[in-house]
Amino acid sequence: MSLVLASKSRVMQQRLIFLSSNKFVVSLCKSLTISGLVLYLIYIILSSHPCCWSPTLLASLKYQGSSSSISVSPTNISHLVFGIASSANTWIKKRAYIESWWQPNTTYGYIFLDRVPKESQQWPSSFPPFRVSEDTSRYKEYNKHPNPQATRMARIILETFREENKGVLAKYNHNKYFYIGSNSECVSSNFDHSFGMAFGGAGYALSYPLAEALAKNLDVCIKTYPKLYGSDHIIQSCVADLGVSLSRENGFHQIDLHRDISGFLSALPQSPTVSLHHLDQVEPIFPSMNRYQSLNHLMEAAKADHNWSFSISWGYSAHIYEKIYPPSILHRPLETFVQRKNYVRKSPHRLVACSSSGNHSADFISKIQVLSPVIRQDEGSNRRECCEILHVADNNFTEVKFRACMRDEIVS
Repeated sequence: MSLVLASKSRVMQQRLIFLSSNKFVVSLCKSLTISGLVLYLIYIILSSHPCCWSPTLLASLKYQGSSSSISVSPTNISHLVFGIASSANTWIKKRAYIESWWQPNTTYGYIFLDRVPKESQQWPSSFPPFRVSEDTSRYKEYNKHPNPQATRMARIILETFREENKGVLAKYNHNKYFYIGSNSECVSSNFDHSFGMAFGGAGYALSYPLAEALAKNLDVCIKTYPKLYGSDHIIQSCVADLGVSLSRENGFHQIDLHRDISGFLSALPQSPTVSLHHLDQVEPIFPSMNRYQSLNHLMEAAKADHNWSFSISWGYSAHIYEKIYPPSILHRPLETFVQRKNYVRKSPHRLVACSSSGNHSADFISKIQVLSPVIRQDEGSNRRECCEILHVADNNFTEVKFRACMRDEIVS
């Protein structure tokens, strides 16, 4: 019995020793694990301390508060691509205007012609490279525009995008949807376009994402709007269908004026001038000079300081008044010019409740209920919201639900 007890006691001692050794191993593992975690945390804390940041790391971390992980640099000349619409016949007369501002190896873009020019073999390097516009005969059914070149000129957006004024455009984020330009100087011309179109003669700027969306949907837009007058009206309609409105910049000048425009130029707003159109249809802007000499003289003054406003740095004119006038009076231009066109509606535009096109009357709708989430508009955003429309016939009301537009979605 004692032998049995002794043997049992030895077994128990062995088990106790074995168990105690197991506990020691487990305790050791826990200690090592905890120590490793502590060392790792110390490493992270030390490596994230400002004294240990490199300038490159510091610069990248400053942008971590943004939703995007890609650094966005301000818009500069390298972000701009110029698409210039012209024709082989008129280019010879207009090229001096382009030469006055085009900078080889700095500015980037193309001039699109309707055919190969005669001087194509000796095309000067001081000109923008030319491209021949693609054949638009497949749009013949939809080309009912008063201007037969409207379709070709509108498609320059697509062709420029497929091929691949820094001062004014630098404040815009070129990674968002922007349609930048200005209205005409004539109220009647703007009225026809709801004061929301950037006139093509003055030029307009499209951000890369908007140009990409237009390129994808341009054929649909051309077929949707077969009777609009010009390419700028087609583009404005397509942009509106994408939910983007015009961002007005005072530096784009259509110059829908005649005769002497010195009074207009003397009263330009304090903003950098991007463009001047129709200079071949007004009197030379400087006395004793022809149009080309006047333009070159103006550009030489403009190059002196790119940051000042047109009326100061371009040094166009100076007026002395023999009495004190408030700025509100001095801002008004001297009317040395006249409007290019006047439009008169021949008859009132009467809309019928139910047209022959199959559209139904909305007279019975007595209430429109709009549902919209609480949304804070992003700073710099220039795109409308899209909506879903739910018609409820029994209650004579329509419900409209607002939502964010999907990428490249056309509002229709």
